[in-house]
Amino acid sequence: MTSLALVLAMAGAAAPGASGLFDWDAAVRAEARNRSTRDAEGKWTNRPEFQLDPRIGMRLGSVWLSYSPRILQGDGWPPALLHRGELAAALAPNANWRLGALQRVSYGTTDLSPFSQTDATTPVPTATPLSLLTSETAAGADGALSPRFGTTVRLSWLSSGGADAAAQRLVPRQNGPSASFALRWDASRENVLTTGLAGGSTAMEAGRRASLATLFQALDRPLRADLRMRAELGVASGFLSDPAMPALDVSALPLAATYFSYRAGTEPGSPQATLGLRAAPFLDRYEGAAYERMEVAASAGWSPARRFDLRARGFWGLVVTGAQAGASLSSAEAETAWQGGPAWSLSFGLRAARQDKPVSFVQWGAFVSFSATTPRRESPWGS
Repeated sequence: MTSLALVLAMAGAAAPGASGLFDWDAAVRAEARNRSTRDAEGKWTNRPEFQLDPRIGMRLGSVWLSYSPRILQGDGWPPALLHRGELAAALAPNANWRLGALQRVSYGTTDLSPFSQTDATTPVPTATPLSLLTSETAAGADGALSPRFGTTVRLSWLSSGGADAAAQRLVPRQNGPSASFALRWDASRENVLTTGLAGGSTAMEAGRRASLATLFQALDRPLRADLRMRAELGVASGFLSDPAMPALDVSALPLAATYFSYRAGTEPGSPQATLGLRAAPFLDRYEGAAYERMEVAASAGWSPARRFDLRARGFWGLVVTGAQAGASLSSAEAETAWQGGPAWSLSFGLRAARQDKPVSFVQWGAFVSFSATTPRRESPWGS
């Protein structure tokens, strides 16, 4: 799925005349997988599944449109169909500013497992397919205020939850805004300082509301020619109100993170890797609560031969405060891709995921993906 950051990154390339007025993009991904679920008595149940993700996208000038349905077939339930659509627009009014907007809508039946989620970092309340409805509207801007100062602004509104009464008992309907602002300062040729403020809020239909506001300071600098580091420190305030509570609950949550990025050389296909260590607050839109979470994320990529790419990534997260304390989620994926020509590619991969609370399951699967796009143009759509 497309992110707002990717839309903004494409703003310059999206200008009419940059690479033609019209582009298209198509892909299909098929995956065979197995899910092992453990019940309250500790008994494991295995269930084979098959997932198919076709996608078609096109660009007209500075506007992108895509449709990507998801078909999920599992042993014991009828085929589940999720409709997903995106509309994005990007604009670069001058060399210093980029503007973007994104509307994403999905409706239908799917599961909440890490294999089916765009942001597979949040413990989910169930592994059973549900009827869901989601709408997300986002807009943002990146720009330079002066030769040494820049800013980034993001605004969004998310509405999501169960589409029927049965689904809403597990995933209540909720809606709320989120926003962020960051000011960048190129303190020297090597050091970049960023001061940021971010916030979000989610309201459940029953009257429960959770909000989170975070203030942070970050330093980005090279450690050597092939290695960069970003360090972040901050603090957040979490707010929780509920008709069943006598007063507003307020909590203070720390933020500390370190990220490393490595690239061996400047040639295309050079080995590269990232590592992120993070302890930070998180707004859980399933539970309607703000809590502290520890995370480790890593990725690596390499092109050992012309037209061949190897990629791998992994994630581990642990909730350390709140009602979900002790819940952990981990995932790993490895993929090899072959660029068969200037307009198409083929990839194969394996992946696995595990969660222990509030529902315990283990998943693993193998997938194959084929994508085609306008020749000599990089696709703006993610996987």
